[in-house]
Amino acid sequence: MWYSAGCLVAFLSLTVILPNYSVWRPTPVGADPIQPNIVMILLDDARMSDLQYMPKTQELLVEKGITFTNSFVNFPLCCPSRASLLTGQAAHNTGIISNVAPNGGWLAFQQHESNTLPVWLAQAGYDKLGFVGKYLNGYSGTSIPAGWTHWRSFSGVPDYYNYTMNILGVLKSYYSNTWDYSTDVIRDFAKNFIKYQASATGTPIFAFISTYAPHGNSQGGAVPAASRHLGLWTATPGIPGPGIPMPKPPSFNESDISDKPAYMQSLATMAPANIEWVENHWRQRLESLQAADDLVQWVVNSLEGKGVLDNTVIIFTSDNGFMLGEHRYRYGKSLPHEESIQVPLVIRGPGIPAGEIRTQLVNNLDVAASIVDWADATPGRVLDGVSLLPLLANPETPWRTALLIQGTSGGNATSLPLWGTWKGIRTNRYMLARHISTNGSTTEYEYYDLLTDPYQLNNNPNSPVVPTLISILNAIENCAGPNCWVTTPEP
Repeated sequence: MWYSAGCLVAFLSLTVILPNYSVWRPTPVGADPIQPNIVMILLDDARMSDLQYMPKTQELLVEKGITFTNSFVNFPLCCPSRASLLTGQAAHNTGIISNVAPNGGWLAFQQHESNTLPVWLAQAGYDKLGFVGKYLNGYSGTSIPAGWTHWRSFSGVPDYYNYTMNILGVLKSYYSNTWDYSTDVIRDFAKNFIKYQASATGTPIFAFISTYAPHGNSQGGAVPAASRHLGLWTATPGIPGPGIPMPKPPSFNESDISDKPAYMQSLATMAPANIEWVENHWRQRLESLQAADDLVQWVVNSLEGKGVLDNTVIIFTSDNGFMLGEHRYRYGKSLPHEESIQVPLVIRGPGIPAGEIRTQLVNNLDVAASIVDWADATPGRVLDGVSLLPLLANPETPWRTALLIQGTSGGNATSLPLWGTWKGIRTNRYMLARHISTNGSTTEYEYYDLLTDPYQLNNNPNSPVVPTLISILNAIENCAGPNCWVTTPEP
């Protein structure tokens, strides 16, 4: 018999109950409801651990707002994750499950652009909507997606130097000069948008600021830092330098992966040269993040200079995490492991307590739902996330017990060919993923008890709690709206 008594009780109590938004929306301070300015700063491929190396972000956002220590993305890959932020829907509902056509990328997303977050905000009275930086993979040309009034985006392949930007429909080339460093260009565009559009007496603004940092300049490529930050942490091989040691958890270059899914087991342990590459790539990423840290400071200072900081919500997060040597993956994402699915999430704003932490399970779908809630907007589609506003106000707010996660197995994280897809759940204690091969002929499970195995070293799909977790996964793997909200007790 698969089910223990406790597991059977948990299975029978499977529920999907979505709290009432109208009850959750907080009462504004003061006599009249005021829509806040909303600024979202999105990093590219930032790990949860990267946040500790950004001192200005720590001072201005972490110490002034709430940090979510269990923040995840629904699909840990650039385009699917960004599509979810813009629609509030999980990848299986947007149909965006890749960075390229036909199942992803900007070409596939265009069918959604008339019914996305900026359109809803515009309908709610936000008439100054600015996008700056990286949009969606494959975006190019001079078109401007619906809803946006101020548009400054990469056109073509994003990079740190030698790239093109679409500035309100006009293409402009940037080169390899110091002042062309893209994070600084994005910073200046964002700063000017706030300077000329934010007003203490006018309608509120929405700014989506999307850096390329700390993404490699091509898959696995170098991560150039701004000239003022070069050499801050990078160790040059053969030359004594300031290279700080990279933290290496027990999962780094994992010694035994015989318990992992079959497609992973062909990964060889990393050679010393590969380990050195990972270490220096990690340091390059940290150096690139210093310009993003400067950007955060400029955004906060600009808001303060316009007298609107106290009525501005600032959201700081990433489109997905990134693996650097864990489980023998030299670099990558898209897998169900913590380094891939977990992202930083910090929120500062009016009425939000300073310097607090929330440990509840949240994701990028909740971020979209929260923006809708703050703006008092009406979404044009069913949202799969829930507003974080009640949780920001009260850490004791009843919350979900499981999140749906999904992705692709293999190819996007290493040189391995794409093996298939996976769907899983992340609870407070457990992670379960079901891997299915592309032709559907093979199914494998990955299961970890994160309380006793936080580094996901011992896959144990025969654990007695697995059947209950599979039942929860079966209930939400194709969920929509309220059916994505789970309050089933953990087994």
